[in-house]
Amino acid sequence: MKAASKMNASKSSKSIANFWLAVGIISCLAVPWYAIDDGFLGLEWLVADYIFDSDYAPLLWQFIFCGKFWLAPLLLPFVITSFALTKLPKGRTQAHLLIIGGGLGLLWLAIQGLSIGIRGWQFETLETLLGPLSNRQFGIGVGGLLYYLSCLFLFSFGVAERKGAYGDKFIISMIIFVILLVMIFIVYPIGKLFVSGFIDDQNNYS
Repeated sequence: MKAASKMNASKSSKSIANFWLAVGIISCLAVPWYAIDDGFLGLEWLVADYIFDSDYAPLLWQFIFCGKFWLAPLLLPFVITSFALTKLPKGRTQAHLLIIGGGLGLLWLAIQGLSIGIRGWQFETLETLLGPLSNRQFGIGVGGLLYYLSCLFLFSFGVAERKGAYGDKFIISMIIFVILLVMIFIVYPIGKLFVSGFIDDQNNYS
């Protein structure tokens, strides 16, 4: 009885993980990556050539057609997690790859989002090191949000499976979600404000 219950929980867990993997892949291929002025539900973006338009294109096409090269690493997490879920049996290795894939996605999503904005580089240090950026980006839209949720849940599933926890994936996901929100909206702004206190009018550290 316990074995059957455990097997059913395992199948359900894998089905949910596959669902979030599919959500992530769809977010990269078919859903506008950046926020849309007229709103996503207005469906004005849904035209035949929207994948070529930098205002509406999904992640993959932003990279291929619109020159947003910094988005390319965001494709790697789904290569890793796809391999883990389709080629590997349930176990530690699969859990570790889900953690690595989901974690890389969350990390790079935050790094590129905080580093590049509507005026290009957000930090003069990056412009000094890497040169001026001819391209720019706006806030993430529905595609970016679905990507974030996909990586979050895949990462959380990996953590839960690593701990051998069945049925706790949602709770773990919400804990990680809250931690990330605190880091992005509280720790980062306060840290940036603290560092700015040591910079003079010529942008040199005092």
